[in-house]
Amino acid sequence: LRDGPRTLVVCGEDPALLAAARSCRDPGIAVIPVATCREQTWECLAERRNVARPQVLLCLGTRCLAPAYSVSEVIARLTEV
Repeated sequence: LRDGPRTLVVCGEDPALLAAARSCRDPGIAVIPVATCREQTWECLAERRNVARPQVLLCLGTRCLAPAYSVSEVIARLTEV
């Protein structure tokens, strides 16, 4: 699971989820808060700009693990990599 770029994509507006993502101490994982990147034209984020429920995606290369909807789920995803 450690091959390729690793990214935490924070979708929706939830300060606790954003804080959980930013608490990751792994320098190899980038955090992208979609709400503050609205001006960017990243095709991969197009479907994640207006989600019904705030979530965090841990993406490994070109695939993402199941969405995390709570702080404990974010932590659980991070233990998977």
